[in-house]
Amino acid sequence: MSETMTVRSMITASCCAVLVGLGVATAGDDSLLRIERSSPADRNALIEAGVTLVTEIDDAFLAVGSADDVQSAAASRSLSMTVIDDAADSAAFALAGLRPGFTETDLLVCGEVVARGDDWLLIKGADFATPECLESPGWFLRVLDFGPLAPARPAPSEYARLIDGTTELIPIPMVQEMVDRIDTPFALAHWSALSESPTWSTRHS
Repeated sequence: MSETMTVRSMITASCCAVLVGLGVATAGDDSLLRIERSSPADRNALIEAGVTLVTEIDDAFLAVGSADDVQSAAASRSLSMTVIDDAADSAAFALAGLRPGFTETDLLVCGEVVARGDDWLLIKGADFATPECLESPGWFLRVLDFGPLAPARPAPSEYARLIDGTTELIPIPMVQEMVDRIDTPFALAHWSALSESPTWSTRHS
């Protein structure tokens, strides 16, 4: 191999390396990510670390951003992180909660289930506005708008002692009497009657 060809090969290899490096640096900057949620304090800590949280669920957060940067912030609090989608803007996403008698297969009318957690499913789809999806009595559905979450504000001082358990709430006697009359079978029967309504959780409810 001539010296000219060797030099040319080295230049070509260097250019490719630079291009690949640029791709690694910029890829995934708008990834849709799932972060473990272990305590209420995680929300503010992640936001302060520069993470763009878009949804908070009981057991997880959904975030948008660079997977590497978010991984670093999550690891600082010993939280796990997984990539749901490399491009959050590639489709629409919605959170769903199934009601008894319905399965993930039924949700195919809305889209593909791409993540799941405690009592929730994340669906990726092109359009959630079809009647079969949006108005079904089989699930709750909330389409994500990816607006960033604001830091959680502490409870007003007058309620702080109720939250930490250092004081007790004194109930109104009439209200307490009404609550005492409600037993578990009554509550379950009332909930069942509501949840079986064909318009439950639709735009008609």
